[in-house]
Amino acid sequence: MAQSQKISAKQVVADIKAGMSDAGLMKKYSLSPKGLQSVKGKLVQSGILTQAAFQARPAAPARDSSIRPTPPQAPDAAAVKDAAADYGHKAYDLAREAKNNALYAIKSLVTDPLGGQGQALSGLGETKAMYAGAMFIIAFVISVFLLEYLFISRFASAFGRSVRMTAYAEMFLIGVVPASALWAAFFLLAKIFKTQTTPYECVFATGVALIPSTITLLVVLLVGLNNFEIVTVVGFFGASMTVLFLNSAVLDILKLSTRHAVLLTPTIMLVSAYLTKVMYTAFF
Repeated sequence: MAQSQKISAKQVVADIKAGMSDAGLMKKYSLSPKGLQSVKGKLVQSGILTQAAFQARPAAPARDSSIRPTPPQAPDAAAVKDAAADYGHKAYDLAREAKNNALYAIKSLVTDPLGGQGQALSGLGETKAMYAGAMFIIAFVISVFLLEYLFISRFASAFGRSVRMTAYAEMFLIGVVPASALWAAFFLLAKIFKTQTTPYECVFATGVALIPSTITLLVVLLVGLNNFEIVTVVGFFGASMTVLFLNSAVLDILKLSTRHAVLLTPTIMLVSAYLTKVMYTAFF
């Protein structure tokens, strides 16, 4: 039989008065919870310690008051500057890559307006095509914003008023909403027909479909609405190219048949128009 371990009552009392926890006592003297209670009972019965002595112990060992916490240090200005420069370089590289991807897509579309979307998507890959589509969408939003700003600022100055700060956010949303609605229309059709089209590819298809509208808006900015004939001609070609790009997206991005494309091309336009109306109503 194993010989019971002898425990020094004097040492136990010293540890308890020093604030050692029950867990610390059990670990130091190899005691079970029942054994620890037995030791406590004997110390109380012998009058060496009182029950209050056990309750007075802190939950954790007292911290040395001479040790002061290190105050938080301000970030190094040089490190912050280097980090900002690093992020700036990464953003610049990403923007430059997106620009190159957009130029590649435009070259493919100019070479083959109907089949260029599929060729550009195959050549760029899903991620790079998404960057190119995002560039086209940003260009559309900016052109809408500039056109709105031009007319609103002229209208406000004519009546001696200034443009409200909230108007800038509204002008931005007016361009973002139709682009978002068009992306949603592509994405919904991809889900309904259970195609393998990814959200990234829907971004690319959306951006390409908005290119004619962007060109039309930029022409209006350059020549103004007074040149009605030019604006009408450019608008007619822009509307026609939009329909062709939507049809091409159904065939080359959604990978559906020509029979589907005949019906889905106007469906995409109607769904995106309806979603645009819903979002405009919600926002404005």
